[in-house]
Amino acid sequence: MNPRQIFRIYLTLLVAFLLLCLGYKTQNASASPIGTDSLLGWSSPVPGPVIRLFDRPQSQFSAGHRGIDYPAVKNEPILAPSDGIVSFVGVVFDRTVVVLKHGNGIESEVEPICPAVVPGEPILQGEPLGVFCIPKTSYALHCSGIPCLHFSIRKNGEYFAPQVLIGGLSPTRLLTW
Repeated sequence: MNPRQIFRIYLTLLVAFLLLCLGYKTQNASASPIGTDSLLGWSSPVPGPVIRLFDRPQSQFSAGHRGIDYPAVKNEPILAPSDGIVSFVGVVFDRTVVVLKHGNGIESEVEPICPAVVPGEPILQGEPLGVFCIPKTSYALHCSGIPCLHFSIRKNGEYFAPQVLIGGLSPTRLLTW
């Protein structure tokens, strides 16, 4: 064998070993139990399984999925995930968005929505923000053609997985050597 082939074999073995040590496993998005182990005062905006998970972008402008998606049906109520103040209601690109400020630099966002709230309005967890609706514009369903509600959370402008607050993340396990 030449040195290049030996290097590839060692590199493959090293990667396999590291994945084994880190407990690598694939995850089925629909299997995430939502609403379990949530922090006090946080819940999902709609019931049901998550059909698309958060995918952190590599940089501020990189591709990624900056929230989670739930299957939704027309006129399904969308509820406030936590107490807050409505900070924005309006159209962003081709869909209506509602943004809530929750304090400590945390904001949540839901879309698309036919809103029942206005900016500046205080809102309590579980109160309706509006209903799920599909815009009449050229809105493209981004859940493989399934109507879905997008829910995202930011802290000081940086997106993170909503399950950190509403529950549903799998625990991290370090395997023994």
